[in-house]
Amino acid sequence: SCARYKAQGKFRKAKEAELILCNLAFSRVTYKHHNGLCEKIYPGEENEFLQRLKKDGVHFYYDPKLTVTRTMTGSLSIFLKKIYKYSFSRGRYGKLDHWLYYLPIMLNLYILMSFYLESIRPLLLVYILFIVTTNIYIFSKNKFVKGVIPGFFVMFLLHTVYGMGLLVGLVTFFISKRFSQFFN
Repeated sequence: SCARYKAQGKFRKAKEAELILCNLAFSRVTYKHHNGLCEKIYPGEENEFLQRLKKDGVHFYYDPKLTVTRTMTGSLSIFLKKIYKYSFSRGRYGKLDHWLYYLPIMLNLYILMSFYLESIRPLLLVYILFIVTTNIYIFSKNKFVKGVIPGFFVMFLLHTVYGMGLLVGLVTFFISKRFSQFFN
């Protein structure tokens, strides 16, 4: 959700997808009662913690007036490594409760298949058109038209790296789940 990264809308009840750890606040009692964050899951430990809270009936709220400002990542490679780690951790946790999470994986599989199946290559144009249109909208809205072309490549890399991390994380999740019976 864009609300994780930019103030949107008004104060409201929220879902886990709208919340991010650097902007998350909860009472010490709630934190301790639910055994805090699982440090084995980094990054993305807030997703697992919020799932536990949700399971116990805790409600979440989003307030766009509460913000934290962070410095931007130093380089594209550092940014992509963060994206990979985050998506890997989300996959490794194995709680992907919306079909949209699987789109980056499908994009990667589609790209790989298009090397072997020429008949599906034209569908890649739909994705490219989507990215170009999205970038034109985002960068023109922010009055930074020069960012459209670099933004296209960054968005493509973001989607493919996120998809790779998610896929590797899911495979790790299923392998560990499958073999955990032998070690318990």
